[in-house]
Amino acid sequence: EKHLQNHLPKNLPRALIHADIFADNVILSPDQGPVIMDFEEAATYYRVFDLGMAIVGTCYPKGVLNSASREELLCGYKSVTPLTKAEERALNAATIYAAAAMASWRFWHFNVVQPGAGKQEHYRALQKIADDLLAER
Repeated sequence: EKHLQNHLPKNLPRALIHADIFADNVILSPDQGPVIMDFEEAATYYRVFDLGMAIVGTCYPKGVLNSASREELLCGYKSVTPLTKAEERALNAATIYAAAAMASWRFWHFNVVQPGAGKQEHYRALQKIADDLLAER
């Protein structure tokens, strides 16, 4: 918890967030543009956490960062909701946190809740993203 407090101060802006923006939760509509669905994880939390989750969920095809996608996502996000200086500083930590949180959820879900789904190792791709981002710091 102390590590998170050092990188995600409690005074970061909060909002209603989706908390699970992965490519399979986005429908690309030719008429309306991207439409986000599946709000079961929605909560009031740090905006930058949601942005980190969106980076993890949409900019790592096959577990490898697509830098161009990340930059486009950030540019589009900032054009609607500019980041504060604190959010800019916290973005990498929030992305690591998002990857680790989702890895933890996948481990629990596919090893405890549905162990017969054949996805027991499904968490490892997200664990690798978190580890790689942490190593870059």
